[in-house]
Amino acid sequence: MRFVFEKRIMVYRLLSDSINKTEEYKRIDDIFGVIMPVKAEDLMISEGNPAEMHKLYADIYSDIKETDKIECDNEVYIVKNLRKLEHRSLSRIEAIVIKPNN
Repeated sequence: MRFVFEKRIMVYRLLSDSINKTEEYKRIDDIFGVIMPVKAEDLMISEGNPAEMHKLYADIYSDIKETDKIECDNEVYIVKNLRKLEHRSLSRIEAIVIKPNN
């Protein structure tokens, strides 16, 4: 299934600085995946505006977590509802990603 993961996606993770008592997103890695429109059955497992929701498909070994910020093709998304599906050669990560309002 890796042949579909054609886009480079930059992953940012929210990290806290205990000295300055701040939190900010820091770039941690680049992964390869694809971001597609969300399907009707995925709308039932997530909340929010369907116009702002998309689905991320990435390799099972990608370093990505819920609440990470990702950037692909100058579009920014926040990762929600992450699932790891392991089915031999079809293993992958699926996540609902949402475009933030600001």
